[in-house]
Amino acid sequence: MLTDLQKLLLEKVEQGRQKTRSLVKTSTLETNFKRPVYYGLADSLENFLDDKTSRSRWTIITGLRGVGKTTLLAQLYLHPALENCAKFYLSLDDVHAAGATIDDIVAVLEYRLKTRVSANKSPVFIFLDEVHFLPQWSLATKVLFDNSRNLFLICTGSSAISFWANPDIGRRAKMISLPPFSLQEFAGIEGLYHKIAWARFEAPDYPPKLTPPTIDIDLSERLKQAMFEAESAQDAYERLKQTESEMDKDKHNPSTIDDYVNFYGSLPYAAEIKHQKNYYYNEISNEIHGPPEPGYKLSKRPAGDEIRERVFQTLNTLFLRDLEVLGKFDPRTKTKFLRLLLMLANAGEINLRKIAKNLRLNVLTVQNMLKALGDGEIISPVAPSGASLGKIAKPYKYFFSSPGLRQGLSSLRLYPNEKIDSGDSSRLRGQLLEETVAMYLKRLFVGQATAGLIEYDARSGGADFIVMPQGLKSGAVIVEVGYNKTTARQVANTLNHFRGRYGLVITDLDLKIDDKNKTVFVPLRTFLML
Repeated sequence: MLTDLQKLLLEKVEQGRQKTRSLVKTSTLETNFKRPVYYGLADSLENFLDDKTSRSRWTIITGLRGVGKTTLLAQLYLHPALENCAKFYLSLDDVHAAGATIDDIVAVLEYRLKTRVSANKSPVFIFLDEVHFLPQWSLATKVLFDNSRNLFLICTGSSAISFWANPDIGRRAKMISLPPFSLQEFAGIEGLYHKIAWARFEAPDYPPKLTPPTIDIDLSERLKQAMFEAESAQDAYERLKQTESEMDKDKHNPSTIDDYVNFYGSLPYAAEIKHQKNYYYNEISNEIHGPPEPGYKLSKRPAGDEIRERVFQTLNTLFLRDLEVLGKFDPRTKTKFLRLLLMLANAGEINLRKIAKNLRLNVLTVQNMLKALGDGEIISPVAPSGASLGKIAKPYKYFFSSPGLRQGLSSLRLYPNEKIDSGDSSRLRGQLLEETVAMYLKRLFVGQATAGLIEYDARSGGADFIVMPQGLKSGAVIVEVGYNKTTARQVANTLNHFRGRYGLVITDLDLKIDDKNKTVFVPLRTFLML
């Protein structure tokens, strides 16, 4: 017999299909937009159905809050191949709130299976969202995994580092970090929303059947090889020249790139909010003949305000709940996390002593706070040159995992039709661009099988990034970022000092090569197709 608590869990398990459908239908894009990582995981599900001896039967998806982990998990749960399989979806946030344990979860699963998990002969798929909220989650999920060879387990969690550091997890689970949107993903979902907006006026059978957007993974891989695996600057230039004719004009549109970098484009929920606030109707209204659909009016409240509120909501969830998982902080210290983030968002160079003094905390506490924010994938630290060799004389640089977080935290109020291109906003514009490049570099190299390293040149006049794809300074590619960059001076300075291979300047100008300084000027539109 089930206890009252277990009966409550049973209800939540039985609501799995309804809950996952509601998660993927919120933006009306259920079958039309899936991120590239979905297809690799879907293949794993299908392979397990064909061969239950597959070693890849436990996957943990981590990433920034609001980046789409829960939606991805719901899409996988609804995979057509699992239609007639035993499958269970449960949010561990619900379990935590109810006070349940792993024993309660196992009891409910076995009640539904009508047999012990270890004795079940058919494939069983378990989808656990926010697994870090389950008490003793590492032992609990290990028990589930080890008890049955017929079990396929997919979890989401908040901190990749905490999972890797756990011996119960590291040897068994495949780790996937879900990054914010790339430009290709952003342009794809924006295109679908535009089509939906037009269909409201032109299609009698609305909602329309829309073709899923394509993401050119092959082109991305060749661009990565051209920029970071070439033998020389000339080799990199020639490879990049060959790809120019393959660029997607829609994704290369200056307006699309500007929206992506400067208006929350890397945050998946931003596109949905803009669509719900009728942002796109504002763009096409002058081209529509006749009145719009009844009730379909441009909201008086800018989408930027609501996106900013969502950013704060995401961060507040971190402060209120995730910090218990990421580190032990007393109540007084917890109240200062938001101030710390605001200081990071609005500061130029970071001085830990000044920050500690302003927060009335000691430097060690501030360092622990920064580590917790890094573990929670809110910020991404970039070490000064020499840190990989144990030489740390300068402070770390701290980039937000998404430029949208910096924008939401900045004091500048941005609206859909404003551009970050003049006056007091120019500094933020440059920061958002550098942060976008840092986000891409992290996705390409940090935590990947290539064991790449990223540092920055802390010397005066040094370049923004030292990218070491194989972890070696001798093979480093020096990267400088900025609008209207016409000189390779900073790249040359760092390149000569560290004896790297060649340099890249990421800018909004055309592709060209500076042979003297062994540097390729890479158009921003090309870099963002990585």
